[in-house]
Amino acid sequence: TSSTKTGWWKDIKHFTRDEFKCKCGGKYCKGFHAEPQEKLVRVADAVREALDAPAIVTSGVRCTRHNANVGGVSNSRHLSGKAMDFGVKGKTADQILAEVNKHSEIRYAYKIDNSHVHMDIA
Repeated sequence: TSSTKTGWWKDIKHFTRDEFKCKCGGKYCKGFHAEPQEKLVRVADAVREALDAPAIVTSGVRCTRHNANVGGVSNSRHLSGKAMDFGVKGKTADQILAEVNKHSEIRYAYKIDNSHVHMDIA
């Protein structure tokens, strides 16, 4: 609930911090090797709002070992909370990417598959 959100998270309508937790499931880290960066989360929230459908974070923050296990590059922006992979229900990756690319804060974005995209900030 929004009552448990603090700081800038209070402004975020569609995501919670926990959605960005490392997907190693506690095997290698406590979930937050780094904090999800505000600029990234704000863009994700705006994209979710514009596309008007639930967005699912498939990868947010990653610890070093999990990043290596999933084939992430050694300098992945997931390690610093500056990247995320996600999908939006009922939308194609092309539709999501078109919306993501409207945001100047995004450094790099690409299709992972037909329904998921990666985006990161500088």
